[in-house]
Amino acid sequence: MISNSKAFIKRIAFLICLTLGVAGGCPPVLAQNSQTNYERPFIVLEDVQVPVTTGGACELVPATTSQSIEVKFDTLQKTVQATTEAMIQLDIEIGNVSQVNLFEIELEYDKERVSYVEETLCLEGGVLISKDICDGKVKLLFGTMQVQDLQEVQKVMSLQFETKDNLKNGDEIQIKLNQCDVVSINDKDETQLIKGLNQPEVITIYVIEEEPTPDINKDGVVTLEDLSIAMKYYSIDSTQDLWDKAKKCDVIQDGIIDMADLIAIRLAMK
Repeated sequence: MISNSKAFIKRIAFLICLTLGVAGGCPPVLAQNSQTNYERPFIVLEDVQVPVTTGGACELVPATTSQSIEVKFDTLQKTVQATTEAMIQLDIEIGNVSQVNLFEIELEYDKERVSYVEETLCLEGGVLISKDICDGKVKLLFGTMQVQDLQEVQKVMSLQFETKDNLKNGDEIQIKLNQCDVVSINDKDETQLIKGLNQPEVITIYVIEEEPTPDINKDGVVTLEDLSIAMKYYSIDSTQDLWDKAKKCDVIQDGIIDMADLIAIRLAMK
């Protein structure tokens, strides 16, 4: 009886130890040669910090984060003059992104009203890798020799377009930025492609009829130079082929460049 009681007490003690070991986060040793692994693996959930216990210890696993860039597409020129060729500059600015060194941009433009002229890289160490122009679209791939941190919005590229001479009052010119992607790269050469646009950014430029002014060359002051331009088109009227170029000198708007226009310009000179 005594031996049976001792065996029973030993069994009870073993069960109590087993229960306390599990509750305390410590795996019980069931057998000396057991191959069972009770350590829980690290678990990483995107954008969440998850406490994970490993061997009874509690640790925080850093969240994985993705970057989203800010893109601005704009121009100071909201209007152009009808029947007069003009240059239009558009700027692409990027911010809220770090460790980038590669950019891919695609624009779409009205090829009947404007022509693509050139681009200017604005970041230090910029290198143009490729330029494809086809059927009213231009795709530009460029990089920088140094990795860039663009936390503040800054200009990365300027683009030049030239209007054609067939524009009429009331026409609209649309230029779209369809794509603006960047690649982020860290010190371990790990990369991330970041899409900058969910939908195209559109700029609309309006064509207006130019009001006649004695300041023919638009330099802000009426001088002999304006009179010289009017003199060049003297006697040209609205029925002649040169009228598209000459009509800017028709200050009094009577359909011909004559002495009345020259006198009006002379009286406006300072």
